[in-house]
Amino acid sequence: MAPFAYISNQGGGSLSVIDTTTGTVVTTVPVGKTPSGVAVRSDGFAVDVTNEFDNTVSVIDTATNKVVGSPIQVAGFRVGAAVAPDGWRVYVANEGSFVGTGPTVAVIVNEPGQRMLQRMFRIGGT
Repeated sequence: MAPFAYISNQGGGSLSVIDTTTGTVVTTVPVGKTPSGVAVRSDGFAVDVTNEFDNTVSVIDTATNKVVGSPIQVAGFRVGAAVAPDGWRVYVANEGSFVGTGPTVAVIVNEPGQRMLQRMFRIGGT
């Protein structure tokens, strides 16, 4: 399997899959509005993409390069994502939210058969 890079296309609402060996775009996957943060799972089987203006996170199956299920709803302006070493939790950084809570982190459980927002907690800021 060739190594791939996953690049968000904010203006296009998509994710480009690039073969890093040849430097070519293999495919472009439609996601949500203004995708920004991209996190590849440690096992390489999935990629999580934050969709800033949709209030969602899309999950891409790297074997098919297709979106898995419905996007996961997350409040706030999602700007980044990181996957826990076990690959089952995704941490999403939110710049703020519409309810004035300030910066938050959303924790998403991403186990087979259970993809959902587990909790949100406030961090720093005012």
